[in-house]
Amino acid sequence: MSVMYYIYGLIVAAILITAVLIKYRSKKIRGEWILAGFLIAIISLPLGLVLTPVMQIMTRLFLPEGGFNQIFSVLSMFIIMSICYTYLRKGSAILFVKVSVVSFLVLLLVTVVWFSLSMSEGGMFMVIQEVTIPAGENVRYIAITQEELEKIPPLKKAMDAYTQSNNSEFKVDNEDQSIVSDFFEKKRHESRFLFSISGGNPEENLNKGVVSQELNNVFITNNFSLSGNASINKISETRWDVFEKQYLFSILDEEIEKELNKIDIAMGGEIKEIRIPKLKNVFESKGFSISENYRVWRIPEKWNIIDERVNYEIWKQDGKLNVYTQEEFTYEIWKEDGKLNVYDGKSYPDATFFKIGEKYYRISSFFAD
Repeated sequence: MSVMYYIYGLIVAAILITAVLIKYRSKKIRGEWILAGFLIAIISLPLGLVLTPVMQIMTRLFLPEGGFNQIFSVLSMFIIMSICYTYLRKGSAILFVKVSVVSFLVLLLVTVVWFSLSMSEGGMFMVIQEVTIPAGENVRYIAITQEELEKIPPLKKAMDAYTQSNNSEFKVDNEDQSIVSDFFEKKRHESRFLFSISGGNPEENLNKGVVSQELNNVFITNNFSLSGNASINKISETRWDVFEKQYLFSILDEEIEKELNKIDIAMGGEIKEIRIPKLKNVFESKGFSISENYRVWRIPEKWNIIDERVNYEIWKQDGKLNVYTQEEFTYEIWKEDGKLNVYDGKSYPDATFFKIGEKYYRISSFFAD
């Protein structure tokens, strides 16, 4: 059941109750205060939620931030309307209490139903759109076979519905969400495969973080290359990440080194804004630029230059300050089924091209609150 249908039901109920109250406003009908209590409760929830930002401004001095502001706003609405009704009917405090009790009980029930339905409307959704690829245009896509489609019923159901009704958005049942997520994660992982490493004993060097000549040769053989400044970070027993940076130039100025050494080692990740005019001049003399507002983050083995345009690294090596481009994640190496498989470090975005049969689709998934 859609929350929108519930909202429509609230509107219809409010209109009907209001009509009854207006028709008999000059008569003392039995139980009129009960109808008024129902009407106040039905109106209080949506009105309170809509006016929450206003209530936040009015109460920011004494109310904490968060969901309590919404509760306070809704309760305020039902109390204010109960007071107004009592005043208009020229009733006593007893009438106010009776109307307030009915309003509160109905409001409590309405709120529970409202948020239960709202939660049921959330969850995982898939959006499917067929795309046309111009003839001769080379695009990267992920192929999904008919056999794979049969093994993922939620996806097959969505594709069949899209073909029949052209509806593009589909809700995934809670019990199927992990199946769909795991499938797309697996397909995107497979799509980044480049080549496998065979022969020798590269795993020993990978564990040591050593970029061996043997590993370099394997990359070159498969039409890829590793820079001379590549590094390896062991993530787990079955995964290693490869990072690369490009050497730019060296700094042979003791004064600059002294100024850089004055910066505290940022064990907690502190980034400091500094001014070393000679450092900026050296960058510009080598054909590179850093802005006036650059910042520096120093860790034991290097300095990171954080700039508005391009970030750099400075390493103390062999008595010199060597400047590099910022280290970038380029490849993943996974041990799978006894083999070392190399993958592109740049993963596909969530919404990408998929080929099913002879057609191309853009399929994306997202979670709604």
